[in-house]
Amino acid sequence: MNGQYYRFFTGLLLHTGLIHILGNILGIYFTGKFLDHQISQWKLLLITVFSATSANAIFSVIAPNSISVGGSPVVFSLIGLICVSQLLCKDAPRFHFRTQYGEWIVGYTILSNISLLLGNFSILIIHLLPFLIAFLLGFIGIKCKLLKFR
Repeated sequence: MNGQYYRFFTGLLLHTGLIHILGNILGIYFTGKFLDHQISQWKLLLITVFSATSANAIFSVIAPNSISVGGSPVVFSLIGLICVSQLLCKDAPRFHFRTQYGEWIVGYTILSNISLLLGNFSILIIHLLPFLIAFLLGFIGIKCKLLKFR
């Protein structure tokens, strides 16, 4: 990295092509559509950017010869927040698979990990890391009453 740590964040904005960026835009749209008005927009932004950027930093240590570009860490951090809200917040709106956002989120999760079938396990790492970080931050935030889903 040669001191260029900003790349952990800016890598989230770069994509390998039109399909890549459109897929991530749709992923962010539908996860955001579900979370809209459930959590403060500033808290959502902070948790998401921190989780995705941290995941890129950790990934660079775990897989130093790999690169990570694209917004999928953002989407998976949002999915982590959805999961923790469903487990811990009885008053949070329930996630339903048979809805437009539900089908898109499930489809996104499957399609974005399809390269696992080709043996690309680094994709699993870069998707799992932001999910776990956001889930953990959400868990701590809910338990400490710093985060409330409505």
